[in-house]
Amino acid sequence: MISPYFVPRKRVGALRSYKFAKYLKDLDWQVRVIHLESKGQQLSEIEKKALEGVGLFGLKTPFDRTINRSGSDLGVGALQNTDQVNVGDFVQTDAPIQRAIDGMERYFPMDTWYPLLRSHLNYMEQILIQEQPDLLWVTADPWSGLSVVRTLSKRLGIPFIVDFRDPFTLCPIRSTKKSSWVQKVEKRLETKVIQEAAAVVFTARETLNLYQKSYSSQAEKMHVIHNAFDTDLFNYSDDHWTSKEAVVTKESSITHTLSHSLETSPESVPFKLLFLGKFRSSSPIEPLIESFRALKRNYPEFFTSIRLYHIGTLDAQIQQELDGLSFTEHFISLAPIPYDKVPDFMEEFDGLISLLNPARNMVVPSKFWDYLPATPPIISIGTNNEMKEILTTTQRGYQFESNQTEEIAQKVYELGVQRGVFALSSGMKKDHFKRIARFSAEHKTRELSRLFLSVINK
Repeated sequence: MISPYFVPRKRVGALRSYKFAKYLKDLDWQVRVIHLESKGQQLSEIEKKALEGVGLFGLKTPFDRTINRSGSDLGVGALQNTDQVNVGDFVQTDAPIQRAIDGMERYFPMDTWYPLLRSHLNYMEQILIQEQPDLLWVTADPWSGLSVVRTLSKRLGIPFIVDFRDPFTLCPIRSTKKSSWVQKVEKRLETKVIQEAAAVVFTARETLNLYQKSYSSQAEKMHVIHNAFDTDLFNYSDDHWTSKEAVVTKESSITHTLSHSLETSPESVPFKLLFLGKFRSSSPIEPLIESFRALKRNYPEFFTSIRLYHIGTLDAQIQQELDGLSFTEHFISLAPIPYDKVPDFMEEFDGLISLLNPARNMVVPSKFWDYLPATPPIISIGTNNEMKEILTTTQRGYQFESNQTEEIAQKVYELGVQRGVFALSSGMKKDHFKRIARFSAEHKTRELSRLFLSVINK
């Protein structure tokens, strides 16, 4: 595996590689991982145990700005309570420098990791000569890993599989940020990688369809292997589920009794929603603001009880808009949540929010897979049909388009009235996990293993 991002980083790509590595080992694969070192971070005891027998080869990094600037939005700090917290310590203080780097990357093919990875090329080659692998697997981003794996494959004659995860040059948001000549360079690289790879993997069906249409001659070598939740984080004891079921049963009885008096029931206690991420272009806040306006207009008393918790601070312009609408107290910032604490943390909420920019409907947000094994219902705002199908078949929630703000508001109100009832129906351990089992990391790793074997046995 050539996975520049790997644990102890908690980026989405790093966690994807980590889960594959530990479960491939259980399927009798000998796994070796080449990755960028993470300065100041160490593997947890759980990670060390999971990776026993997996060879790890770190590439030294003179500096690293990605450790605290993770796209996963999950941190490594202590768990915070669901009260408003001061997240000043988690905000980057060198914004002008970052803006300068972002500006430079517009004119830099792939990403700024390329010079560093290229400088380690001979070292990586020596590792491969020593380990004699049957197959190379590389995951992006960073996209510069695609160039590196091509070179290593040519030098040593080892076939490679590329894990694109998300769209590269076909991403409608990312592409517009690059200069025209850089876009051409990246397009040539993408074309060569797809032509030379033994197989190409994406994490969403819409992305697969997009690439199969654009590279029709290579369509047969393209596959979907979703991101996944890690079963190990959800192996609750029977006592946990028994006690949880008892609590939920009590809440359900209370909710049922009060449901005939809607003027008081939903407003009696805070109704807490969680968005396990940061608001940004790929996950815009606007649909939620409009839905909250509808809730305030249609159910003013219930609206006073709503609290939406999110990771990180808000942009000044958004904060000003919330202040003007008197919505400030309804949006509460949280510090990053340690990844292994996320499962228990989610259970403290009444609903889980997934946001997806309509322009990026070809992807499935990583947070969606974190939400799937939990018991609070998911409210997905986006247009990805695959997500809608999964929510329906697993009975885990509801999907709306971003302009359906009245419908979103109505569903939030209904969940407020029915809180506890939904948790009871989806919280039964056996039925719940039976419905979602095919989206576990163990299941997805078996899919990857079968793909590996098909390439090696050609």
